[in-house]
Amino acid sequence: MPDASTPPDATSPSAPSDPDRFWLERIGTGSAQRQRVCERGADDPVARALCTQAAPAITSLADLYLTLGIAPERSVYALGSSSSGLSFRTVSALNPRLFALTFSDLPGQTLDNVAITAFTRGEQQVELVGYDHAADRLNFYLLVFDQDCNVTGCKAHDLLSPAIERDWRAWTLYDATDLQDTPLDCSSCHQPGGAGTPTRLLMRDLPEPWFHWLPYIGEPTPCPDGTFAKHSPPDLRVRFEHAHSSDETYGGVPLDKLKSTSGHNLHSALLRFQVDRKQSDVGGQEPHIMPSRNVLDEYRCQDTTATWQAYRKPMRNQGLPVPFFAFNGLDPARAVEAQEDFPAFVQAHKSDGAFDVLSNLLSDEFQQAVGGRSEDTLEPQALLQQMCSRCHNALAPVGSARARFAIDRITRDSAAEAVRRLTLPADSPYVMPPRRAGSLTPASVAALKAWLLDR
Repeated sequence: MPDASTPPDATSPSAPSDPDRFWLERIGTGSAQRQRVCERGADDPVARALCTQAAPAITSLADLYLTLGIAPERSVYALGSSSSGLSFRTVSALNPRLFALTFSDLPGQTLDNVAITAFTRGEQQVELVGYDHAADRLNFYLLVFDQDCNVTGCKAHDLLSPAIERDWRAWTLYDATDLQDTPLDCSSCHQPGGAGTPTRLLMRDLPEPWFHWLPYIGEPTPCPDGTFAKHSPPDLRVRFEHAHSSDETYGGVPLDKLKSTSGHNLHSALLRFQVDRKQSDVGGQEPHIMPSRNVLDEYRCQDTTATWQAYRKPMRNQGLPVPFFAFNGLDPARAVEAQEDFPAFVQAHKSDGAFDVLSNLLSDEFQQAVGGRSEDTLEPQALLQQMCSRCHNALAPVGSARARFAIDRITRDSAAEAVRRLTLPADSPYVMPPRRAGSLTPASVAALKAWLLDR
């Protein structure tokens, strides 16, 4: 298992083009890594499909869906215009996150069939979840794939078009155990109670009106009190369809199959999963459900965010991302070019990194509100809570790098190491926080550095 506290050396460049790949290559790649996962003996649809004696021939998202048994006639899809997951700093209405689920209300579907995939363009990975019925446990996986561009370095034009969904050269499978102590560690959110506790499915904006899911139909003009709305929803569906009108598929699914997707699909599937398991923990196991109806009505009708602020405060203290209070996180100025002609926008930035291109489309207000950027008004200890406590908390696995830097018991040595990590280049695999988890403003870095060095 790679140690996230090990400093770079001559054979480990401190600023590779893809920090995530740096960690994945340290864990292992190819057939040997798949075998390590498969030898753990999980019995869920993902493991059964991918742990066959000969590795399945998967060269596209369509192949992966076929291997997992995901097909339009027996599956449901949900298209999110915002995310609280690993890709939350790159997801928008122009680059939504696609969930595909093998269970629905169709006859013949049982808990033994439950498999879920999540894919976002810009990243050569697919998140996978399979339900192990015998163990009554959700198992989390990451499938990482290579394209021809990996030989020279993949850029925006390779990762933000339909090209990312096909012609894969190879794939590697990881599970949650492998990803511990890397920026791709999913346990801090999907196993919030710590090691040995249940793993969870998450959907922050579980109840209607699902205004961060496509297609969002919108609200009637009058507000509950009879007044007119101060904020009307943009047609995010039109923005998505305009941006991808020439695509044959999105996320490996024909575009015509995505016209009726919405948060309702994921909501219904998660609730059914809970009912079938006969669990009292309803709500898809999400422990932090946002009161979406109240948040939306306050924003659109009163131009206030009191309910959202009350929801956000304890979440911020745990360093957890939250859904935005408004309909849309795109920056009104920076995203103009992308909204007018997304393929041309990608071509204009073809030599840039996909992460930087996508994250720059999101407004500063959005990134700060959802937890992706630090708030300079916070005191240093509150900044550590906001940006670090998601991973560095008392529930971190004993002996892990996450546990060695505990924000509630900082030592002189750990403070010095924290300062070193905070001031590394933004694309270093060792920078804290990792770029996919969030970024600190220069003022926040300076405040934390001064506070830590004064320990």
